[in-house]
Amino acid sequence: MKENIFIKFVASIPIILVAFYFIPFLGVCFLILRYFVYPFKRKSTPFVLILVGLGTFIPFLINFIAQHYNFSNDVILALQTFVNSNLYQEKFMHNSKFLIIIGSLFLIFSYLFSVLETKLQVNFMKYVHSEFKKDEEISKQNDMELKIKREKALSTAYVKCPYCGADNLISQKVGVCSYCRRKLENKAFKESH
Repeated sequence: MKENIFIKFVASIPIILVAFYFIPFLGVCFLILRYFVYPFKRKSTPFVLILVGLGTFIPFLINFIAQHYNFSNDVILALQTFVNSNLYQEKFMHNSKFLIIIGSLFLIFSYLFSVLETKLQVNFMKYVHSEFKKDEEISKQNDMELKIKREKALSTAYVKCPYCGADNLISQKVGVCSYCRRKLENKAFKESH
């Protein structure tokens, strides 16, 4: 149970975002883990990554608009200082581009996997249906053969040849002695309807 909680914790969005910031490869690994831990959130996770990536551009856009329309107050000056800092320019902008790219790729992959999964399920169901149909046909054929053999067994009898005294197994109304080749009559033969 503790392992399950730890895995869910590692596969959570905040941990994935922190991992993307510090070690991007680890973030990708945690994102793949999330796809297995939360299969019902496969389509929403890429959108969250893209939105977080786009959200990182908001201070840049606000600064751009403020400079374009010549707004200036303490908040705008602080925002301008933050946007022009190396931390924002190098780390945050790089990380946001990476999140948008990874989110877009995982969005495409999740769509492709869902289409592939649907096709595999449809083909598997067709295969299972055809196998059941084959089994049903084989069963009908076997039942028919068994019925014929039972009817044949009911009408088969040992007939002693009156000419040479040999025992013969005859399944028809009239048969031939296997030794003297004379005709024999099966009195136990029953006509099937």
